[in-house]
Amino acid sequence: MVLENEVVALSDPKEEPEAEEEEEVDLVDPVDEVRAKCEMDSKAQQLNLILQACNDRVSKRSNTEESCHEELIDYVQHVDHCVCTFIDCMQHVDRCMHLH
Repeated sequence: MVLENEVVALSDPKEEPEAEEEEEVDLVDPVDEVRAKCEMDSKAQQLNLILQACNDRVSKRSNTEESCHEELIDYVQHVDHCVCTFIDCMQHVDRCMHLH
């Protein structure tokens, strides 16, 4: 009995016919949508105006120690708190019916 050498060629996955690809859907992070809504509330708008006024004041000066750090923190903390409250309410709807 003679054994013959068999050569097994593996197909290159690049050469295989492409299966129909599903259409790509742009995913939207829901947190971005919530953040945008929170940035529009009246308190966020007020804090943003204060931050912008500080930035304008600081940018007009060439030598100042003012940095607007506190104003930025106030704005970011307010928006983050709003986002967290909204997300918490989404998870525990029964607790937050008054917010809807």
